[in-house]
Amino acid sequence: AAAAAAAGAAADVQRKAEPAPIGKPVAPSDSGLRCSTCNVGFGTDRGAMRDHYRTDLHRVNLKLKAKSLPTLDSDEFELLGPEERKAIITDYT
Repeated sequence: AAAAAAAGAAADVQRKAEPAPIGKPVAPSDSGLRCSTCNVGFGTDRGAMRDHYRTDLHRVNLKLKAKSLPTLDSDEFELLGPEERKAIITDYT
């Protein structure tokens, strides 16, 4: 039982170390779970959707959307440097 608990704890640590999934772009007619702010879908994977909500991409897009500015897709987001990401998150509060 202790070995199983240790293996489970190690798996949790490994999952946290991996980057959270961003999701895939979806068409408006696609079904399943999706983030309407970032326009990405997750099929039926609720864990991936929850992980997405914790990403900087989602946080940046929430701030942009609140100011009626266009949101970024994952490719555009990747072009931003860390300072630009931080500026968007802190400047648009």
